[in-house]
Amino acid sequence: MNPENPDRSEVDELRSRLAAAEQTVKTLRESEARFREMAESVGDAFFVRDPGRSRPVYVSPAYERIWGRSLESIYADLLSWMEAVHPDDRGRVSTAIEAARETGKFEEEYRIIRPDGDVRWVSSRSIPVRDETGELKWVIGIARDITERTRADETQTLLASIVESSEDSIIGTNLDGAILSWNKSSERLYGYTAGEALGKHISLLFLPDLRKDSGNVLERLKRDGRVDRYEAVRVRKDGTQIDVSVILSPIKDAFGRLQGASGIYRDITAQKRADEEMRKAKEAAEAANRAKSEFLANISHEIRTPMNGIIAMTEVVLDSELTEEQREYLSIVRTSAESLLTIINDILDFSKIEARKLDLERKHFDLRSHIDAMIKSLAVRTEEKNLELVIDIRPEVPEVVVGDPTRLRQVLVNLVGNAIKFTDAGRVVVSVRPSPEGVHFSVSDTGVGIPADKQGIIFDAFAQADNSVTRKFGGTGLGLTITARLVEMMGGRIWLESSEGAGSTFHFTACLSS
Repeated sequence: MNPENPDRSEVDELRSRLAAAEQTVKTLRESEARFREMAESVGDAFFVRDPGRSRPVYVSPAYERIWGRSLESIYADLLSWMEAVHPDDRGRVSTAIEAARETGKFEEEYRIIRPDGDVRWVSSRSIPVRDETGELKWVIGIARDITERTRADETQTLLASIVESSEDSIIGTNLDGAILSWNKSSERLYGYTAGEALGKHISLLFLPDLRKDSGNVLERLKRDGRVDRYEAVRVRKDGTQIDVSVILSPIKDAFGRLQGASGIYRDITAQKRADEEMRKAKEAAEAANRAKSEFLANISHEIRTPMNGIIAMTEVVLDSELTEEQREYLSIVRTSAESLLTIINDILDFSKIEARKLDLERKHFDLRSHIDAMIKSLAVRTEEKNLELVIDIRPEVPEVVVGDPTRLRQVLVNLVGNAIKFTDAGRVVVSVRPSPEGVHFSVSDTGVGIPADKQGIIFDAFAQADNSVTRKFGGTGLGLTITARLVEMMGGRIWLESSEGAGSTFHFTACLSS
């Protein structure tokens, strides 16, 4: 071709080649733009490196998000990203990089420390791009933040470790009842190894005639979708039966869809055996207690009959002509017999209550008249000690109520009698007012009071505020116990307010309907 005078065919060929080159450049630029657009639209960091150069050809912006470092830093120094690698992982990563210099292949998971101190897990992978002669031309790589996945894996590993080390048997099944997981405690409890149990149906552990119930349990779980707790009998590999407590929980996926069931099983055979032995021992103790109470009730009744005879005959003799000395001696006999009869009556009532043979009446009676009669019977004792006895019945208290007047009188006599006995000066006040429970009674005195450390046991059988041998005040210690039991039987409750040296107030309620 003559450069000064080219022919038309040569010019056309040059123009065609130039157009083709321009199209190629345009295509390459469009491909590069699409690559950049793709690389920058995903969360992973992409990079392209020329093996012959120390600087990368391209690094996607995701590098800044993952590493927390600028793109300028890695463009300035290709290996600056290594400064962020965790010291414990740096040796392993450096060794892998050296091995990749020849092959261009690199695949590692490691930790990096961001400038803000946050530790992240990264998965990096690179592949070589070679020309037709096999020479390494480019290295293309991708780095992905796998922190959340790694933490999830760690959590999963931890949970699996907890399940495996649990003292309880933990078994997972699908909705058809096939066993999917079987921990070490399941092996110990049931005798089957994981290899023997996995894939088998959960009915493997049921009694033969109850195996259909395994399907009912799963159907109930599908229907209700809630945690179920119950006790059951299961069968070991050797055929022995064991009692187990079961906590059955639904297993759901991320969308809340039921996928299976998780069962936690605990061997309660020994506990059930102990409970049964305790039940039998309790029944035996209750039977013995009832026999004791029945015996006391019977013997107390047998003693009370002749004691009433002694008191009656003593009264007859006291009405006859006697010397002063004889009268004094017989008065002592009468007082002692009456005290003994009171003790016997307390024991009889207590025994009847313990043996559940004391029944309450339900009849109409005049409450005010009943209380007045009770107070008159105690008036002599208050006059002897020069005490003031005050009765305060609120107008809103009903005149006629339904209940057991005899047992109500017994409670009031006991409480008022105690108040008189433990009060040397001052007064005793009986108050009656309505309450949501029926009628509220209170008996207050200005006596010796009860120490705080004794108030918690004052209603216990045979308990007394002063339990010393030389105590000033006598008694069996059953009076308040009987009173408390009678109040309970009348549908009420009893409580105490007291300060040592400042008197006491006993409150009780009774379900007395109008």
